[in-house]
Amino acid sequence: MFFRKHRGHRFVDRGDPAAADFNKDTLTFGMQYIDLDLSGILPKSARLVMLRLKVEISAGAPACIVRSKDNTHSANKDVLQPYVLDTCYYKNLWVACGSDGIIQCLFMIATYTICDLTVGGWFE
Repeated sequence: MFFRKHRGHRFVDRGDPAAADFNKDTLTFGMQYIDLDLSGILPKSARLVMLRLKVEISAGAPACIVRSKDNTHSANKDVLQPYVLDTCYYKNLWVACGSDGIIQCLFMIATYTICDLTVGGWFE
């Protein structure tokens, strides 16, 4: 397959970070969306962010949801919902962000063995 350069957006691959940007000790779990500030990682030109999520739970019925800040329509979000306990799930979540680098996320209450969230890259 051949690709030609086009004007417009380009994807910036962050590479292979040494550790997760957020984990079960730094994320907030509950039934409310929280603001997640990515401004220390993303440039102001970032518009669409790819987040790599790794989740394993041992109890509960969780869902991990990301959305643009102040976006309330239920169709405008990306979700990982693990169904089997003690199984590791991986997913790339896509979310639009503004120049402030803030998105919203919801990690429902459960017993998380692993919950790692890493910025994998972005379109600018």
